[in-house]
Amino acid sequence: GIQCVKKKDIEAALKAREEIRVDPFKTGFAHRYQPSSIDLNSVRLCFQVFMESDQKGRFTQPLAPVVSEPIFDKKAMSDLVICRLCSCSASVLGNTQIILLCEKVAKEDI
Repeated sequence: GIQCVKKKDIEAALKAREEIRVDPFKTGFAHRYQPSSIDLNSVRLCFQVFMESDQKGRFTQPLAPVVSEPIFDKKAMSDLVICRLCSCSASVLGNTQIILLCEKVAKEDI
């Protein structure tokens, strides 16, 4: 599974990535101080290889990283599903109340 980083741990997680030189988009790590700018509901996988230098045991020559497309948290990005509908039709004149019930509606969408 994928381990999630909590908002309060973003700075430490990005510092760890900086120490092991994982920066596939060459954007630096200043965004660690603005955790609200980071989408915690999506992730990309990054694979990078470092070639061994002339000194045995030293891996200093990076090859270009390979990065996946964004992978979104299905629970966070799920489409609304209609569970119940009290009526499928109403008069064009209006004044008919229709109740539509959905699952997993985010508080921000109400």
